[in-house]
Amino acid sequence: MLDPRLKELYKQIEEIEAREAWPELVPIYEKSIKISLEVYGENHDETLALYTEFGGLLRNLHRYEESMTYLQKAVALSLKLKGKNHPDYASSLVNMANLLREMEYHAESEKLFLQAKKIYEDTIGNHAFPYAGLCNNLGLLYQAMGRYQEAIPLHMICLDILGTDSSHEVLYGITLNNLVEPYKHTGQKDKAILMLQRAITIFKKYIDHAVTLYAGALNNLGSIYYEDKNYKKALKYFEEAVSISKERLGIDSESYKNSLINYEVAKEKMKQEKGSFHITQESKGLELAEAYFFDICYPMLERELAEYLPRMAAGLVGEGSECYGYDDMISRDHDFGPSFQIYIPAEDIPIYGKKLRAEVDKLPTSYAGFGERNTSTYGGGRIGLFSIEDFYDKYLSIHEVPSSNSIWMQLTDIPLSTATNGKVFMDNLGVFSEIRKGLLKHYPKDVQLKKMAIECMQIAQSGQYNLPRSLKRGQLVAAHHALDAFMEHYSSMIYLLNKIYRPYYKWEQEGLKSLPVLGSSTMVAMNQIAQLSLKDQSEQLIFQVENLCKKLIDVLRARQLTFSSSDFLLNHGPELLKRIEDPILKNSNPWI
Repeated sequence: MLDPRLKELYKQIEEIEAREAWPELVPIYEKSIKISLEVYGENHDETLALYTEFGGLLRNLHRYEESMTYLQKAVALSLKLKGKNHPDYASSLVNMANLLREMEYHAESEKLFLQAKKIYEDTIGNHAFPYAGLCNNLGLLYQAMGRYQEAIPLHMICLDILGTDSSHEVLYGITLNNLVEPYKHTGQKDKAILMLQRAITIFKKYIDHAVTLYAGALNNLGSIYYEDKNYKKALKYFEEAVSISKERLGIDSESYKNSLINYEVAKEKMKQEKGSFHITQESKGLELAEAYFFDICYPMLERELAEYLPRMAAGLVGEGSECYGYDDMISRDHDFGPSFQIYIPAEDIPIYGKKLRAEVDKLPTSYAGFGERNTSTYGGGRIGLFSIEDFYDKYLSIHEVPSSNSIWMQLTDIPLSTATNGKVFMDNLGVFSEIRKGLLKHYPKDVQLKKMAIECMQIAQSGQYNLPRSLKRGQLVAAHHALDAFMEHYSSMIYLLNKIYRPYYKWEQEGLKSLPVLGSSTMVAMNQIAQLSLKDQSEQLIFQVENLCKKLIDVLRARQLTFSSSDFLLNHGPELLKRIEDPILKNSNPWI
């Protein structure tokens, strides 16, 4: 029989939960655990349940270390009371795995989830309610790890199980909501919207106890439309979220405050949608391109190709100083003017590509005081309509994020920089941006280490070995080549350290300014080197080169990427190779 004091405390917990005043629950649970230990002792189901519930509450309050204490007790007690092959023990593992997921200990979390999954499958089977919860939470873990494709089937398993019992309809709606991000990140935005619409219908039906979920789903749907610059639709859903949060939860609730922020931002965007771009003759090319697209092209797309607009992306990416934001008055003499790019799937080109090109060609070529784009002799093919596949093929010879280290090794900085610079103005389908995001994550760790090892050895060969030898011999042409090679490879190394792709040589110097690791100091030093005479200031030149190498070695040592005491960068290349896990990369010749 339940102790009357606990019965009273449990009533208080129910009342506080109804108000969603979660912090107020902490002292109630602390009292409950104290009473349970006093009445039932440590080794009792009541104490186990309280450890579990309190650990979960503390996790939701982001008091992770305290949560860890109670959930560890729950795991240990569950193992003692139930045994290692019992579903209750699996449930305690799931609770711990969820905590680790939120603490971003992803590998440890996955290990516990998979352990619990095996226990469930061997005991209660893969159609039971706890199994659905596990699949849902494991799916959330994979989302956090960026493994969206693996998350989708797990959430679908959860839906299949929950769909068999109408009493789980709210949880069904939560799972629908959990599918939104995986669908968005795998280029299935239409399915993401469908999931939210279905979730909203469910939450509205159970609004008395699902109001926070309802408002959250409305905000999520509004956010999708906001990302697509469909501010009118976004405002509609944000406004509804504000209204329901205010009415049901009050103006002090987080739900109301968050919804109101979203509403105000979308409202402001609505005001600015027409004439929001203040273009002057000093405006950069990227600003001009975005304004031209939204003011001139977008209304045409809504009018003439509305049914295909959900399949389109637009921006300005690629060749040209304006794509880096480095354009100035000098660079306006060629390939400058109102312009943009539209990207659609290759499979769409035969369907509406011809009509899209024809409508774009009808657009006025001057805008905001700027005349028609002045395309140079070899500057064609940079703007207009592209298939997504052709755009990335043009620069990288592939149209997806590389799937292996060997493919990444074949790619080089300048094409990668060119394919990922600029700005995407809108991406309704999400495919173009998904590839872009994958590329912008930079090289995988082993590939980065390999490329850094190569650059170390090239820096040493050109700057520390061949440059001083050429100068001693009076071979000024060879010295020029060695110095050029040194500056190129040293710049590459700085970009690699900062996990940024090195741009075309003309923009290397400008790009260095914003790099936090050795960026600005390298730019200053290279400017000084460039002004030195090879013939008359060779000693000062060699000193500057050696000083740059010393700074680089200091950073490598600070990051524990090398333990060599050598001042010669050639000896640090093998140190970097030692830290590569991929045996092929580790053992391949760094000079090739």
